[in-house]
Parts: sequence; C-alpha cells; structure tokens
Amino acid sequence: MLRQMFSRDEEDVFGTDYSRLARTAYRTRHASLTTRMMRQSTTGSLLKQTCSNYNSLGRQSSNGNQSLLNHTNIPGFRSRSSSVSSTASFDSSWFKPSFRASYGSIDDLESGDVTDGHMTADEMDQKRKQNMAYEYLCHLEEAKKWIEACIDEELPATTELEENLQNGVLLAKLGHFFAPKVVPLKRIYDKELTRFKQSGLHYRHTDNVVQFFGACENAGLPSIFYPDTSDVYDRKNMPKLIYCIHALSLFLHKLGKAPLIMDLVGTAQFSEEEISAMRAELDKYGIQMPAFGKIGGILANEMPVDEAALHAAVIAINDALDRDDQQGTFHALSNPMALLTKLDDNFVSAYHEALRSAKKMKGADSSTAEDTVSVKTEEKDIYDVILTQAEIQAEISVTNLKQTLKEADNALLERSLSKLKSSLTSSHLKLLNINLDNLESYLDALLKLHEERQGDGDFSLLNKQDIQDTINSVNMDCNFEYQKNISVDKINKALNSRNRDALFEALYDPKAKYPPVLNFASDLYFEEFAVIREDKGEDLVYAEVHGGVKVLTAVAKVNKAISSSSEELLACLNEEDVHIMAVEAENITVYQQDMTSALQNKQEMTNTLLTHSELQEIIDVANDNVKTEQTRLKLVEEINDVLSNANAEDLFVLLTNEALQFENVFPELAVLYYNCLAKLKNSHPEGQSLRWNEIQSAINLADAQAAHGILVAKAVTAINDAVTEASIDQLCSALTEQELKVKNVNVNCCKHYLEKLDEARKERSNNGKEGAEWLNVELPDGTEMYYNLVNGEHRWEVTDDMIFDSSLLTWDEIQNLINQSTAEEERKVFLNSNEDKIIKLQSAYKGYRARKQYTDRLNYLKNQEPQALKIQAWVKGVQQKKAYKTRQKLFQANEGSIIKIQSAVRSFLTRKAYKNRLNFLANQSDSVIKIQAAWRGKKTRSDYQSLMFAEYPPLNVVRKFAHLLDQSDTDYAEEIEVQKQRQEIVAAIRHNQQLEKDASNMDIKIGLLVKNRITLEEVVTHEGKMSKKEQGLACAVSAGLDSLNKESHERRKAYEHLFYQLQVEPQYLARLILEMPQQQSTKFIESVILTLYNYASNPRDEYLLLKLFSTSLRQEIMQSIENMTDIVTGTPLAIKMVVDFHRNARGHSYLRDMLNPLITSLLEDTSVKINTNPTEVYKNWVNQQETDSGVPSQLPYDVTNEEALKHKEIQELMEESIQQLRSWSDKFLSLILSSLDHIPYGMRYISRVMLQSLTQKFPEASEKDILKIVGNLLYYRYINSTIAAPDAYDIIDIDIEKGGLTPDQRRNLGSIAKILQFAASNKGFGGGDSQHLACLNSYIKGSHEKFKQYFRKACDVPDPEVHFNINQYTEAALVVKPRISISADDLINTHAKLLEYRAKIAPDSLDAIHELLEDLGSAAPTVEELMGSGVNKEDEICLILSSKHEGVEDAKSDLASLLISTKQLTIDIIRCQPGENLTEVLDRETSEDQELQHRSMISLQEQVDARAVDKDAAVSRAKSVKEKSERKMPLKDKKVKVKEDLSKLSGAGFISSDSHYQAMMKLIAQDIRNQRRYRAARRQDLQKLADTKANLQKKKLFFESQIEYYNTYVKACMANMLAAGKRRSRSSYVSTSSPIEEDQKPKKGKKEPKHQTIKYTAAKLHERGIVLEIDGISPNQYKNVQFEISTTVDPAVFQCTAKVLTVSETHTLKLQELLQLQYEGVAVMTLFDRAKINVNLLIHLLNKKFYITK
Repeated sequence: MLRQMFSRDEEDVFGTDYSRLARTAYRTRHASLTTRMMRQSTTGSLLKQTCSNYNSLGRQSSNGNQSLLNHTNIPGFRSRSSSVSSTASFDSSWFKPSFRASYGSIDDLESGDVTDGHMTADEMDQKRKQNMAYEYLCHLEEAKKWIEACIDEELPATTELEENLQNGVLLAKLGHFFAPKVVPLKRIYDKELTRFKQSGLHYRHTDNVVQFFGACENAGLPSIFYPDTSDVYDRKNMPKLIYCIHALSLFLHKLGKAPLIMDLVGTAQFSEEEISAMRAELDKYGIQMPAFGKIGGILANEMPVDEAALHAAVIAINDALDRDDQQGTFHALSNPMALLTKLDDNFVSAYHEALRSAKKMKGADSSTAEDTVSVKTEEKDIYDVILTQAEIQAEISVTNLKQTLKEADNALLERSLSKLKSSLTSSHLKLLNINLDNLESYLDALLKLHEERQGDGDFSLLNKQDIQDTINSVNMDCNFEYQKNISVDKINKALNSRNRDALFEALYDPKAKYPPVLNFASDLYFEEFAVIREDKGEDLVYAEVHGGVKVLTAVAKVNKAISSSSEELLACLNEEDVHIMAVEAENITVYQQDMTSALQNKQEMTNTLLTHSELQEIIDVANDNVKTEQTRLKLVEEINDVLSNANAEDLFVLLTNEALQFENVFPELAVLYYNCLAKLKNSHPEGQSLRWNEIQSAINLADAQAAHGILVAKAVTAINDAVTEASIDQLCSALTEQELKVKNVNVNCCKHYLEKLDEARKERSNNGKEGAEWLNVELPDGTEMYYNLVNGEHRWEVTDDMIFDSSLLTWDEIQNLINQSTAEEERKVFLNSNEDKIIKLQSAYKGYRARKQYTDRLNYLKNQEPQALKIQAWVKGVQQKKAYKTRQKLFQANEGSIIKIQSAVRSFLTRKAYKNRLNFLANQSDSVIKIQAAWRGKKTRSDYQSLMFAEYPPLNVVRKFAHLLDQSDTDYAEEIEVQKQRQEIVAAIRHNQQLEKDASNMDIKIGLLVKNRITLEEVVTHEGKMSKKEQGLACAVSAGLDSLNKESHERRKAYEHLFYQLQVEPQYLARLILEMPQQQSTKFIESVILTLYNYASNPRDEYLLLKLFSTSLRQEIMQSIENMTDIVTGTPLAIKMVVDFHRNARGHSYLRDMLNPLITSLLEDTSVKINTNPTEVYKNWVNQQETDSGVPSQLPYDVTNEEALKHKEIQELMEESIQQLRSWSDKFLSLILSSLDHIPYGMRYISRVMLQSLTQKFPEASEKDILKIVGNLLYYRYINSTIAAPDAYDIIDIDIEKGGLTPDQRRNLGSIAKILQFAASNKGFGGGDSQHLACLNSYIKGSHEKFKQYFRKACDVPDPEVHFNINQYTEAALVVKPRISISADDLINTHAKLLEYRAKIAPDSLDAIHELLEDLGSAAPTVEELMGSGVNKEDEICLILSSKHEGVEDAKSDLASLLISTKQLTIDIIRCQPGENLTEVLDRETSEDQELQHRSMISLQEQVDARAVDKDAAVSRAKSVKEKSERKMPLKDKKVKVKEDLSKLSGAGFISSDSHYQAMMKLIAQDIRNQRRYRAARRQDLQKLADTKANLQKKKLFFESQIEYYNTYVKACMANMLAAGKRRSRSSYVSTSSPIEEDQKPKKGKKEPKHQTIKYTAAKLHERGIVLEIDGISPNQYKNVQFEISTTVDPAVFQCTAKVLTVSETHTLKLQELLQLQYEGVAVMTLFDRAKINVNLLIHLLNKKFYITK
C-alpha cells in the first residue's frame, strides 16, 4: 500500500535525511518517551491524533510524503526508509489498519482490487515469492537504467544484467564515473570484453570488482553495503550487489555526483516466464533478499550527526516561531546545523505560517494529554511542546509542495509557458519524464483538465498525481507521433535498400501500433509497399502504411484460406479490409480453383502469395468467364437444333457467331462442317447434345480433312502428269518432292515405278473417259472431295456441270503400286546380297533334320530298354548255369585235396597274425611308456592343481610336494651367487659413479689448464689417484670394523641394528630427507639411501625402497604442498628420488627397450626435418636461394612470423613439417600407450600413491586435474626428457667420434617431445608466435583423452605386498640375512644426520630409534675412531643387518615364531608318517622304519647346510640353537611337540582345529607355492644381475675410454708445455730491487736463483685493481704494505707474504684453487682475513709473470 501512496523520489527527500534527523532528536528524549507513550496509549487521545494526522496528510497530497509518518508522535509505525525503532515496550494492538493483508499483484494494489478472499498458506507463500521475484527484477531494471545514465552506454536486457556484472567491467566503468583517479580506464581489465566473449570469466576479472569497491570506499559509502568479491565473481549473492548499487545511487545523489535512481516497482513490465525464471534462480541459491526500502535509514544511521548543534538549531527555530519573526524563522531554518533541506527563499512566509500552525496544534494536543493523565515523578519533555527537526522538515516539504502547485495553477491561468516550465521542473514536485519539447502540449492538457474540474464544481488545485498523469499521457501521445515517424522512416529506408527483414521488423514494431502482421506474408508486404511507393513516386506516409498493412493482412488471410474450405475463403473475400469487389458467392468454387492454380504458378517467385490486384483480376476474369459460358451454352443448343433440321447455311451462321469464339471457320467448308457435326451427333446416344469443345474439335477435323484432300489432289495430279509424260525424273520428283509424299519410295526404283503406273493408267484409260477437268478424291474417313484440275477449285457436293476424268490413277492405287514395286525390288536385292547365308541356312536345316532322325531312333531304343535287358539276362543266365555245373563236377572229383589246402591256409594266417601282434607291441614300446607317463602326469597335475588352487589341499597332496621346501645345494649356490653378484654390482655402481665424477673433474681441470696455461702436475696427480682407486677396488675392506675387539664388535652390531631399523621403518628416512636442506638431501640420497637398499637388487630391498618413496611422497604432499600446481612448478624431493632411481636403475632397460628402435629409425631417416619456427624456415629458405643462385637475395633477412608465413613456399614447408610432426608424434604416442604393462612397477605404484594422496588432500579437485599431475610424473618427468635427449640418458648408442646428435635431430626430438608434453597436460597453442600451430590443437585434445586413460590404467596396480609376495613372516623365513656395503664416510654422515634431526624424525621419546642411537653414543665418530688409522674414508664396510629385538619379542611375535617352528616340524612328520589327515598322522604309532627314514632325512639336510657354510661362511640360515635342537628330535617326540604347539596356537586363535587342523595344511601349501615363486624370481634375478653387470661393465669401459682419451691429450700437452718450460726457465728472473721496482732481469754471469719472486706495494696492486681494500688500513697507507709472491717446488703453488713495517704474514696460493674460484664465478677473495683481492686480476698477474713465454 505504501508503494501506491508515496513516490520513491519523495522518500529520498523525506525518508533519508529526515529519518536520520528524526532519530537524532529522538535520542535526546529517549528516557521520557516510554512514559509518554504509555500515558498516551491509556487515554486514547493519541489514536485520535494519529488518525487525524494521517488523514490530513492524505488530503494534503494524494501522493503524500511517506516520511511524514516518521513523526515521533505516531508510535508503532515504521516506514521503509527509516531505521528509527523505539525501545519502549507497549501494546500496539490498538493500531489496526483497515485492510487485510493480501499477497495480490502490484496491478491489483494499484487498481485497488484487493479482496478479502482467503488463501492457503502455500498459496500465500507462492504469491509472496512471485512478488519478491518481480520486485527484484524491478530493482535490476532500476540499477540498469541508472548505470546507463552514469556511464552513457547501453546495457543488455535486465534478465542478462547479473551475468554481465560478473566480469566487473561495468562496475569498474561505474567506479571511473564517480572516482576517475581511483579507477582510471587503462586499469580496467578486458575493457572491451574481448577475453570474456572468447573464453568466459578469467580470474583477473576480479580486479575490476576490487577496483569498484575501492572507488566506493574512496567516495565514503559505508562498508555495510559492500558484497564479497565472490558474491559477484561466482554469482553467490548478486542481490547484495544490486543492493549496493542502490545505496551508492542514493549516496552519490546526496553528494551531487550522480542522478537519483528511479523507482520502477509497479510500472516495469516483465513476462511471467521472466518472473518465474528469476524466482527459480532465487530459490536455487536460497538468497535472503536485502531490504531495499531501508537503504535511506541505514545510510542515515551510518552518518554521524552533531546532536547538540542540531538541538540548538531546532530550539532557535521554535523561538523564532514564538516571536512571530518571519525573517528570523527563515534565518534559523537556513542554519546548516539544523540539517534542513529543500529550503526556498520564495516561500518564507508560507514556511512561517505552516510551522506556527503545526506548533500550535502540537501544543494543544500536549495540554490535552496532561489534563487527562497526572504526571507524578516524570519531568515534562521539551519536545512535547516544540517541533522536532523531523516535524519541521516535514512541514517544509509539504509547504514546498503546496506552493509549487499554486505556482503551477497560476501559470495555467496565465497561459505562461515559462512559469509552467519553472513549476514542472521544480525539485519540490519531483515530476518524472518531463520533456520540454512537449511543453505546449502539457499546457493545453493541464488547462483542459483544470477547466473540466471547475465545470464539475471542483475549484481545488491540481495535485501532483494529476499533473504527473497528465504529463505521462501527453508524453505517450507525443511519443506515439514520434514513433510513427521513426517507423515510417524505417519502412521507407527498408524499401530503398530492398531489405525485406528490416521492413517486416518495422511493421512488427508495437510502438507504431500498426495492425497485426503475419510472418508468412513478409514478401507480400514488401512487394506491395514497393509497388505503392513506386507508383506514388515519393516516400510513404503513416496513413498509407497503416491502411496498407490492414489490407495486406486481409489479403494474406485470403491466401491462407485458399487451401481451406470454400466457406472460409468466401468469408475472407467478404471482409471489409480486403477491399475486393464483385465477389459472387455462387462462383466461389471457380474462384478457389483459379486462385489455387495461380498460387502454384507463383511458387518459383520471391513472393509466393497472390497480391490484391491479382486476386481482383482473378475474381473479374472468373465472373466474365461465367457470363460468357452461359451465352455459349445457349448458342450450342441452337447448333444442335440446326443439325437436327439439316440446314448447312444456318449452321455456318451459328458457327461464325462471335460469342462462341470458334476458330478457323471457313465458308467454303460449310457443307463439310455440317457433315462432320452431323456424323458426330449421330455417334452420340439419342437426346445427347454436342458440347462446345466437341464442336470445335469437329471444326478442326474438317479443316484438316480439307487441307489433306487438297494435298492428295495435287500429288495425284503431279504423278499422273509424270506418267503421261513418261518422264522418270518428273515421276521421281513428284513422288519425293510433293508436300504430301508417297510412302516407301526408293529413288533407284523409279523406272520400275513408271512401268507399273503406266500399265495401270493404260488399263484405266480403256475403262473410262479421259481428259475431263474434275478429280474425285476420297478422304481417310470416306468423305469425298471434288477437285478441279484446271483452276484448283474443290467442292464437297456433286453438281451437274462436273465431268470426272476416269483415266487418272487415285492416291490409293498409286500407293499400292509403289509399295508392291518397292517390295519386289527390295526382295530381289536382298536375295542377291545374302546368297551365301541362304546356302548356309539350307545346310543347317538339313543337318537339323538328320540329327532329329538320329535322336528319334535313340529315344526309341531307350524306351525299349527293359525288354532288351531281359533278353540279355536270359542269354547270360544260360551261359553261367552251364559253367557252374562244369565247376561243380570238378570239385566233387577232388574233395580230399581241397580239405588239405584249406587247413594249411588257416594255420598260416593264424601264425602270421600272432607275429604281427608281437612286432606291433615291440615297435610301440615308447608309446606305451608315454601313455603310462601321461597317466602319472595327469595324476600329478591334478595334485598340483589342488595344491595351488584348493582352499584346503589334502594332506596326501601336501606330503607329495613337501620336499620342495628343502634347501638343496643348488638353492644355496644360487643364493650365494645372488649375494655375490649384488655386492659386485653395488661396488661397480659406486666405482662407475666415482669414475664419472673423476672424469667430470678431469674435464674441468683440463679446461682450466688449457685456458690458463698451467703445468700438468695437478692433472697427472689426479690421474694417478684414479688409477690407484681402480687398482684398489678389488681389495675393498669387507670387514671394516675389527671384529676381534669386543667394543668394535658391539659398535658394529649397533650399526647393523640401526641400519636395519632405518631400512624396515621408512618413516625415519622420509622425515630426515624432508628436514634436510635440498642440496644435502640430494647428496644423501645418492650416497646413502640407494646403498642402504642395495639399489633395489632383490624383491625385498625393492619393496622396502618403494615403501620409503611412497611414505616420503605422502608426507611431502600432506605437509609441504599447498596447491596441486606446486608439484608441477616445483621439484618435490620424493618425486625426484623416484624418477632418478627408475630412470637410471630398474626403469632404464624399459625406456631403452621401448624408445631405442623408434628413436633410432627417426634419427636414421634423413628426410625428417621438423621445424615449426617460421622465421628459421624463412632464413634457411633465403640462404638456400642465395646458395643455389649465387646472387644476393632481395628479400629481407629479419622478419616476423607473420611476414614469413605470407610466402607460399614457407607455408608449404611449414605444412610439411607439421604433417611430419603429427605423424611421428602419433607413432611415439602409440608406442607409449602400448607399453603400459612394461612400465616398472615402482613408477606405477608411486603414481597410484600420488593419485590417492592428492585426492585425500584436495577432495574438491576433479579427477582430470589430478590425472594431469600424475601424468606430469609418469610422462613428463620420467619419459619426456628421454625422448628429447636420448643420448644423455643412454637410450641410444652414440659414437663419440661422430660428434653426437645433429641440431636437426635434436630439434626433431624436441618438437615431438613438446607435442606429447602438451597432449599429456592438455595444453594447446594459442595466439602470438604459436598461432600457426593452432591446427594441432584438435590432435592434442584427442591425444590427451588417450593419455588420461593411460594414466588411469597406470594407477591400477596391486599393493606391494601382493606384487612382491611380502608378508609378516618374510623376515623370519629369510635364508640369508640382508647385508649392505657402505663407505665409512657415508656411515658416519648418516649417524651425524640422525643425531642432528633426532627430534624431528622421532618426536616420540619412546621411539625405538632413540634407544639405537643411544647405543652408539651422543656423537658420531670420526673415521679414525671408527676404522682405525691408515684407513681411507671411502673404504667400504659390509654390515649384516638384523633386528636388535629378534630374541626379545612380545607374545604375538612368540606365537608367530611358534607357528613357523610348528610348520617345520609338521613337514618333517608328514613326510615320514602316513595318514589321511593330520590328526590321524599324529595319533598313529611310529615304526622303526619310519624313525630310520626320519633320521636319514634330517641327516641329509644337515649335510647340505654344512656344505653351504663351507662354501661361504657369511651365508647362514640364521637358525637359533633351540630350532636346531628341535629339528634333531626323534619322530615320536616331534609328534608330541607338534600336538602341544597346535593346542597353543589353536587356543590363541592363530589356527583353527576344525577338519583335523586343515588350516595347518593350508599354511604349508602356501609356503610351497611361495618357495616355487621365490626360486623362479631368484633365477630371474640372477639373469637380471648378470645383464646389469654387463651394462655396468660397458659403462665402465666407456668412462675408461674417456680417461684414456684424456691421458693422450694430457701427454700431448705435456710435450708442448715441457718445451715451453725450457725456454721459460732460461728467461726467468728474481726481483731484487726496491719494493716499488719490479721486473728487473738478473745480471749476466750470475747464477739464476732456484725460485722466482715478484714484489709489489699494496698501492701499486690497488692501482692495478688487484687489491680492492685492506681492513684497518686507509688507501694512503697502502704504500707501506708490501706483497711478495714466490714460486715453490710445486709449479702450481705460490707463497704470498704481506709485510707491514716489521710485521709479516704468509699465505699459500694454489693456482688450482684460484681457477676453481674463477670457474665458480667468485670475483673477490680474502687474504690474511683482511685484504680483498680480485681473483681474475690475480690469476692474470700470475700467468703474466710466471707462465707466459717471453
């Protein structure tokens, strides 16, 4: 209700400053307010006062001032702009509004249509949410309009405003508007929104938002209104931003820096869809809508006020009123401390009178209240009788309003435009939408309203709302005219430019109020308006357009109705707007047909609809056709009547009637017409008349017959004349050249034709008259025509004057004779030309006849086959019977002989079969054996399957394979060999590392030697040192500590326990590595970590090393990594350890096997030249042109990429390079993806650990982002560098003599590696110098998806315990204890580091590591203390690692040991004792044979163990005495012991007693399986160790070849330097002059001194820049300091002596150390702890004085 009662502008005037001032005055009497309000509520007078004040305010202005309700004498009411709240507690139920709250729409409130209907709670809530969404949209529209006014830019639609505020560009521009120094335009990021439109939001867009907040802060806007940056950038709370903009508008307006924001609530229009969408958006985020109505109050509350000054100013105003001092009152009102606004010096008297009246009314009300309520202890409040600041401001505002309205009324009466303009634009009225161009219209409209009011008897002033409504109405009318003109201009421009879309858009503009237009008729509108404008010859006006749209829309509806029913079409044609004349309802069908046809004809045109003129033309033509058809029907009936009367002349008259419109009617054919029509009518059923079209067809037929008859007559005449003349040529011409030609004419037969025709002519001449004029011609239908041969006349009836020539041949006779003659001639020619074919045809026919006769005979015989067979069978039967009888007689005569023969044959066959069987079995003995072996093998395989895969294998199966657990000589030999190989490999690795380090140092020293021309003694010494190391490698110290000394032995054991603990508990080393400095940790890893784990040379060590890597990685991620990108941008130590280890150790073979073939093929392919740098390609191209032509190129040499790519040749070369790059990259990608299963397990497991750790540390990160980090480890750090530099990682074999890889080869590899790196990290090519490579982005994106799958699969690996088959009993089951070889220096260094970081690596004081360190003492020993004197710190110590607590374990460990010993005893028992299950075996009695078998088995195993110890005393099975004694127990005692142990284990829950202790069989079966795997793995390890040793040997040979090459070079240098040295010795000298003199040569004849010396003063050296400064000595005293530099026995060592008076000090200068300082970049060094020396100049001095040959 308040929104419709009071305007937003007056709320700004009265609801901001006024509410703040009212609150200030309210505070001064806060203590007495409660009592007064309670007093007033008891009397009821306040209710009366409140209602009267409220009503009076309503009367004073229907658009009344909301802030008037803020008076302190109206309790219980709080306006939307005031933050004043009473702390008094009183019952305000007495003040009840006269209307019920209803959630109606804004339109309902404005119209007063608010009902008392009841709604459910859900309906009310839905209505509330809908209204809230509408109001928020209005606030968005208000903010949009205000921002547009400020920054002078057009903003997007209201519904898109939030999205466009996200990037902060509009906000920054707004900040620049009111604070340009704080937000300069150049600091606005993405000001043109180029980045935002291309790729959306960027994090730098938040800078714009921050700058906006800075501008607000600079302007002084209270911080309570500010949203968070994330509220804007992430759209978390956009209403808070709009709320801030509204507050900023009000705040800036008060400062005079910006216009006031408009109030559009209730006037802005939005669709239901937009409101519903906004409501859904608000519900989605659950945002609490800010109180926009309380902005003024909050601003007032945030702005401080001097309350004492305000109070004094208010008292002064009231005093002036009491004195009735008009000028004094205005002077007091003008006091700035009164905080009154909108004072007008033209209204001085009005202010005075209004305030006096208000003060009197307030005093009267106060007296009435005091009379009714007695005041006991309370003092009277001064503000009960005087006006408050808020009340004064209210009266001023009301007075301003009244006086301005009076001025406006006077201006109307005077008809003064200037006065009316002043009144309307007055700030007191705050009228909206005033357009001074419409001022005259305002005057007329307001004057008219004023006169209408006076006519109705209302002489009151016009109120503000009346004036505002009138202004709005006039604006709308004027705006309509304006919009009409704009629309017509658009239409004319669209017609000029032939823009159909623009025309339709202009017609569719609702502001022009054109009649509705139809979308499908856009072409119709355009075509018709274009025609109208062309006919008019000038632009169209609004009336023409408006009327045209109305007509054309009706025409479009007619077009649409054409395809509908005829009734709908008729209704459309009869519409008033269509303006189509002469529409006949009975002809609607004809109209529809014609219009449909016309529409079909227009389908290929631009406008496919019929225009108005076309429709009218169709109607007119259809009407005319209908009338013509009616006349035609009457005449046709007359024709039918004439035909019945047999009158040809009357018929001809009717046929020539113009109404019938018959064509080609000739008078000479009247008889023929009659005959044809009569014949046609007779062919119809009786009573049926001829139609018009039939008559026209008959006329056409008659015309055709007449023309045909004339042609026939002419042709017949010409042919007969030729026959008469007997002219062959004339006849040929007559037959072929006449218009009507004779058919089947052959010009070669003309002579024959002439003969035939002549014979026929003569025959006719004998039978009739010859030489008459008339010829009778018969037409095809039988009609006869009579043709005059002389004058060409033709008739259709015979007359008496006609004489016919009977000698002439007719057309049919001529044609028949021609056909006959042509056929005879053609027959004759055909037979002559096909004589051979005819003969062949006759021959074929005769052959056919002969074959047919033969076939008939053959078929006859076949049909008689049964009879022939019977005859043949009877004959053969007779013959056989005769032979049988003869044979029978022979057998009967020799019966005895036949029996003997049969007996002999049967005996022979039986003996033969027996021998064959024996031979078969003898020959198949191998097969029989195989069958037996196969059966036994099947049984064994079945048992093996049961052992390997059955959950509980049977005891018989376990017994069968139990022998596999025995340690054979081979096992011990292999174990010894493995240990030996590992020691040799570790030693070889360390030796190769030292060789590499020494070779590197040799490189540096030789380089410095050559550079500075020093002697070679240092290099030779270094060379000898390396040789000595190589010779002493084989005799490295293996024992290290003196094992015969108890103290040393205990120290050794302590170190063994310590390193064992470090090895099996990875957290200690992981923490230590993280705590150490980066440089120290890297060296520590290389020297100690890998040594401690024997370079992962066996599964156990590899397992423990991986556990260290994984633990270190987890700790580093959890403790040191803040962002995932830190892993990519930095180099985490754990990742460096993993990559270095797998690239140089286990993983090297994988990388080499995978990449070597493909890289080798790439390097060998000389056609591959990948260069994606356009400028380099351009330069190479220009160089090649100059080389080929020998002429300097005119092209510029230095160009940009864009300029280079402008050349077609460069584009082709670049395209070829890109194709090669894509092809080879794809090959490498396919190779990498296909080799996933060959990646070292360690790399895959660490990738899995990284994936899990990052997911745990950053749960909000997406999988693709984490996989990128995993890919950075797995591809970029591990594989990529080996592709880019394969020679550096020993992936390929490089011949040193050939100089390594060429630049082209390196560029090829680098380009491929870069593309694969981009694919792995999903990084593409953007703008700038790489724009030309953007075509590879699609390939990179596709490859990245493949890489993601690759990384995801790579992380899918089993746990290390499963992979390495490690469990809790592995350590106890070790055959040989672990051992390491470590140098004394590394051992001491490790001990020192553990002590240094002891508190960090083990925070718990009870940690086991503390006890182990205490056993070794509080400080790390020196090399001499540890190893004794004369031992090098590089010598190695072999430690056999063991746990300190092996024999002192807890109960759980005891049970574990008990389980292991019980298993061993059980195996011994079941191998000697039969039985189906373990219980039966243990319960059965033991026989002597079984005991004997058991002792034999134990004795055999002891012999094997003894042989193993003899081979290598360091190899031990680590069995305790107790274990050995249990193993030697008798079988019977073992069974008792096993029963007791099984009972203990079952009671402790280690195994189950169910199924006769079948769980024990399961454990033994597992041991058998693991033993098999261990032996297989050991054999593989032996092979791998052998390969590794061979590779290390190759590497050693490589380094040795380098050293040999260096030796050769050094010898050559030695020879040259020796020669120079001789010359130098002859010219050497000693300086013996004064300290200042230098470089004097020795005198002749004197012996050269042994050592050379040079002397300089510090001043001279300072002058040369060698001495920079000397602490404690000023530069002017440098002349008292003398430096002497002398050579020594060592050519590279000098003695430098400094003398100051009688004090001297000596320092040794080593040239190698100086060169090392120079190499490391150290420019200044300190001598004698005081002198600062320039290193480079000192080296120059030494070279010049001692080494340069003169």
